[in-house]
Amino acid sequence: VGGPWGETFVDRPQSDVYRCKAMHHLTMALLANGRVDEAMDAGWASVETLRRFHPKQHGHIMQALTQLANVYASQGKHVDALNIREEIFAGRKNYDGPGTRLAVCAALHVNNSLQKMKRYAEAKTLLRTQWMVGKRTLGIDDHLVLNVCANLTHCLSVDPASTREDL
Repeated sequence: VGGPWGETFVDRPQSDVYRCKAMHHLTMALLANGRVDEAMDAGWASVETLRRFHPKQHGHIMQALTQLANVYASQGKHVDALNIREEIFAGRKNYDGPGTRLAVCAALHVNNSLQKMKRYAEAKTLLRTQWMVGKRTLGIDDHLVLNVCANLTHCLSVDPASTREDL
């Protein structure tokens, strides 16, 4: 982990979650002040600290990774954001289950990155799969399932390769 944040937080043994929370708040403060590169360093230090000292705190690790992915996406670094979001989606499926609200929500974040990069074929495949899983586990009227459906129809409408059969 680069920057002074890694030296301060990762290389020193810790056992409490308060340091991780402090790094989260530091990341947010740096972002609010336009210091994006430093915020990314602090964010990665937070993730690595959680992974090292709290490896079973999957929810906290996923939250820290989501924050980083959002920072990358806000800076137009969609490939980096996609890589992190795919890791989050895989983690949510493994630890929470493939049909949980958290997994479906993570899939929507992956979809956002895919659509930003105009990778519509992958987005359509992901959304179709999540729509079926979501309908089965959450119900057809659940707001997340409806959001998946809305994202799928949007993806079909903007993809120049979509056919009439797709629609």
